[in-house]
Amino acid sequence: MAHAYNLLLSFSEDVDTRGIKSITIKAKETKTIEFGIKPKYKGNVPLEIIALFEDGKGKKYEEKCEVWIEVEESAKEPPATITTPAAIATQPPSLPISAESLKEKFDFIEFIGSGAFADVYKVRIKEGEISALKIPKAATRKLRKVFIKELATWLNLRHPNILKIKDYDSHPYPYIELEYAEQSLEDLNLPLELEEAASITFYILDALRYAHSKEIYHRDIKLSNVLFVNGIPKLSDWGLSKLVSGSELSTVDFSPLHAALEFFEGKVSEKSDVFQAGIIMYEMLTGVNPFEAETMVEIERKIRFYNPPKPSEINQKAKPLDNAVMLAVEKDVNNRASIDEMLRLLADYLGITYSRALKGAAD
Repeated sequence: MAHAYNLLLSFSEDVDTRGIKSITIKAKETKTIEFGIKPKYKGNVPLEIIALFEDGKGKKYEEKCEVWIEVEESAKEPPATITTPAAIATQPPSLPISAESLKEKFDFIEFIGSGAFADVYKVRIKEGEISALKIPKAATRKLRKVFIKELATWLNLRHPNILKIKDYDSHPYPYIELEYAEQSLEDLNLPLELEEAASITFYILDALRYAHSKEIYHRDIKLSNVLFVNGIPKLSDWGLSKLVSGSELSTVDFSPLHAALEFFEGKVSEKSDVFQAGIIMYEMLTGVNPFEAETMVEIERKIRFYNPPKPSEINQKAKPLDNAVMLAVEKDVNNRASIDEMLRLLADYLGITYSRALKGAAD
């Protein structure tokens, strides 16, 4: 670990700041930085923290993280308590006051989980049907914009392996009602049996092929975004998806542990989704992520320079699928397998007939 020079923190537009100065941190050194923040909103407010710094050779780096601050009214100034993402995941958030009207339509059964911009609840509509309800953490302009973008993309996708939207609304408080999933890939005990891992990957790739036919890339494929409805794997969370503009697009948001090299260069293609599907297949076969590291810089370094072992070097049973996995996680996008090539390889292994005709007709 090297020294970090001229480290400067900056924050998202949801807060005003004061007293921030640049500092230098030596290798293995810990420093406490004191500064003031003034939130612009009440309730749960997103706080994006961006750290800009240089190494000894003047090369610039940037790391980002996002936390949430709970802003409450008081007799004096609104105090802000920073809560880590881990704490949020274990403490079910209360509904924003402006979202209380949703209780007229839904009975809230339990809190399922929290993402970057939204919370998800298990609910029962008044007629008795169980659903998952996704609502933004706060009704700020930024979150409404993100939420509406995800909704617009998701509504355009109808495929048996894409989680289905049942209902939605934007007023008085935005929400997306989804079919309820019993669990995600993240909940399963890994590694899985080879046939199960290959089958899940096949269905997810088929969903991606359909999305790509609509000129949509997912960009955030990971274990927690593959859900199971009555045992059927379904791809969820299209919040970071992007409409294709030519053959490339710019991006700043992604999950580092599942990111292809081109994510760090601001350009992605349909093969970037193949890479992410390959990583979750690797995880299903081995129980480990090949790029696990403590910081964004270390993760990026591993993705750039580290050649992960074949799955069979971790789990000997995985040898029949080594070739498919390694073709999917190839660093060079030109040598990486296409979705059609991956589907063909997995179909051969599973002993099923693969057709290029899209199966994603509206159901």
